[in-house]
Amino acid sequence: MMKNLKFLAIGLFVALFQLSALAVEPFKIKDIVFEGLQRVEPSNVLNYLPIKVGDTANDDNIRASIQSLFSSGLFADVVISQNDGRLIVKVEERPFIASVTFGGNKEFDSEELKKTMKEMGLVEGRVYDKAIVARAEQEVKRMYLARSKYGLKVTTISSPLDRNRVNLRMELDEGEVARIKQIRILGNKKFSQTELLDQLSERTPGWMTWFTRSDRYAKEKLTADVEQLRSFYLGQGYFEFTVESSQVTISPDRQDVFITIVINEGEQFRLGKIDVKAATPDLVSSYEKLVTVKTGSLFDAEKLNATIKVISEKMGESGYATSQVNAIPAVNYENRTVSFEIVADTGARSYVRKINIVGNTRTRDSVVRREIRQLEAAVYDSSKIKSSRDRIDRLGFFKEVNVDSIPVDGRPDQIDLLFSLIEKATGSISFGVGFNSTDKIGITAGISQDNIFGSGNNLTFNINTSKSARALVLSTTDPYYTDSGISRSFDLYLRTDKQTENGHDKVDVATRGLSARLGFPVTDLDTVYVGAGLEYTGLKTYAAYSPPRYIALNNQIAGSATYPLITASWARDNRDSAISPSKGIYHRASAELAAGSEVAFSKLSYQYQTYKPLNKDYTLAFNVDAGIGSGIKGKDFPFFKNYYVGGIGSVRGYAGGTLGPVELNSNVSPNTTDHIGGAKKLVLNTEFLLPVPGTGKDRTARLFAFADGGYSWAENKTINFSDLRYSTGFGLSWLSPIGPLKFSYAFPSKRLTTDNIQKFQFQIGTGF
Repeated sequence: MMKNLKFLAIGLFVALFQLSALAVEPFKIKDIVFEGLQRVEPSNVLNYLPIKVGDTANDDNIRASIQSLFSSGLFADVVISQNDGRLIVKVEERPFIASVTFGGNKEFDSEELKKTMKEMGLVEGRVYDKAIVARAEQEVKRMYLARSKYGLKVTTISSPLDRNRVNLRMELDEGEVARIKQIRILGNKKFSQTELLDQLSERTPGWMTWFTRSDRYAKEKLTADVEQLRSFYLGQGYFEFTVESSQVTISPDRQDVFITIVINEGEQFRLGKIDVKAATPDLVSSYEKLVTVKTGSLFDAEKLNATIKVISEKMGESGYATSQVNAIPAVNYENRTVSFEIVADTGARSYVRKINIVGNTRTRDSVVRREIRQLEAAVYDSSKIKSSRDRIDRLGFFKEVNVDSIPVDGRPDQIDLLFSLIEKATGSISFGVGFNSTDKIGITAGISQDNIFGSGNNLTFNINTSKSARALVLSTTDPYYTDSGISRSFDLYLRTDKQTENGHDKVDVATRGLSARLGFPVTDLDTVYVGAGLEYTGLKTYAAYSPPRYIALNNQIAGSATYPLITASWARDNRDSAISPSKGIYHRASAELAAGSEVAFSKLSYQYQTYKPLNKDYTLAFNVDAGIGSGIKGKDFPFFKNYYVGGIGSVRGYAGGTLGPVELNSNVSPNTTDHIGGAKKLVLNTEFLLPVPGTGKDRTARLFAFADGGYSWAENKTINFSDLRYSTGFGLSWLSPIGPLKFSYAFPSKRLTTDNIQKFQFQIGTGF
């Protein structure tokens, strides 16, 4: 019966089609007349007609004309007739979409849904097509399925308007989130359910899953979990481990998801003999030195792949971009060993034809290209390409930097490089607040643009209008003042610092200065800076409350001093990111010399940072920051150049600048102690960095646990490690739209009566 109805429907369609193009005697077309057009221009319709004025019309080309007009998608009905040599084309236009709106959506905002609709062809100004609407509804359902919302109901309402237009409104009943009720792994013998479930990112509901959303099922997440399970077993020697199936069922009310993974562990294998084969004996010898897996150890796929990767990278550094390294296994079931023959096929040496850059919507191409060390028309070098990627990332202008090697069609010896970038905000608003036990609040602020107008130049303007510390700082840096990479910086600053303690003013320090600095790149990683400037410092002390040494220096310089400054520094940076590093080392050593008639001193500082990835998610970071200052030409080191330790930038948990020498002020009754900073400092930091749950590979937000230690000492004191103050704690760093933001909550482990505690602190800045 259904089959007969199907043929009947097809017959009716053919009959109607034939009626639209009644058989006519061939005639010469004198004119073409359109009827029923409202929004479509006649010229557009003519483009779809295979016949024109002057042609001879017949059944075949009229039928072809009707088919062409229907295929355009612009018309719901087409009828062609003739009258005295005129071809009359009567059409019924499909309505055009006037607007697309959404209602009931909470999981996705309207702009995100509109973007998806646009990709599907459902957008204002397009022809309304019910088939496209149906496909768009299915795409919306797919989006919600990825968010574990299986009960979604979609209803699209069309509202006719004048001028053959229609408004579309997609009403969404999102329903509730389906959560993973149960995850079972079947077939495991060597490892417990708990051990295996710990390998998965998906979870049953727990106390943190409301935030991480790890209790929401997604097909992509399950696929990744299955691969993670496979990697776990292959890392424990189970060479023949397989996943037999992964099944997902949903409860009738679409609220609960049940996942069952069936595995076959197989037997545990150890490594047998490892042989390396290459084109020449010299290559075999050099590649054998890169093999880190050892005969007799448990088979570990991750370590074997690491060896293959190192050999492949070595080949890439020699210009073999299309090289292949394959590990061919040979299994001995009797001894339960698996041997591998590592075959290194270099292929032809490759040259880079073109280097293309995409995604830099704001940053100029030239700013990116000057960081690229791989040259066009030069031999392919994977180490230079990696260095280029890291240098671009260290600019701090991009959220992501990826590079792909693309073979050139028909040219096996040529490669194109594609650098794909995702821009991020390079301007920042500096803002820092500290809270202490007496509810005192300290605030600093500033505005900085690291990539002004996309030029790669830095422009920073800081202003502080607080009562105790006023500042106006303007600085600019051109990192490529010359084509060879010499940088040039200028700094202009005006600062006043009113130091108060225990409710009394201690000293007012006014500083004005102008400096210039040049940076000379020695290698791709090393830069030497030299600079010179002129600085003025004015002091105002208070006889009743100022520390005695402040009053003594003020008397010595008669209230003010002007002195030249000479600076020199060296920096080495191979971190993979300047903002959110996960590996690499940073060194910076600097020297400052002032040789004025009233003020003369020298300062040496050194900072060392290292980031060691423990795996793809966790990083261990260390920081050492040391400095020493000394007076020269028989003068004391000026207190206004002292180092101050304590606070989120050094030892968290202690108030800023309070870890160091104190001086009894007998001018105050009762006598008080003042924190005066020191000519020497030592700061030690350790951080354990991990991603925020649910953020995947995104490094813009990271949690950390830390341990800090530090102190400062007076010029005439030796560095004594027993003086160090320590703290531990945890925090969050976030690359926010207004700049890198860091929160910390600390637990000081050593506290003297002169120490001020600030357990909660935050600031905008980078690194430790």
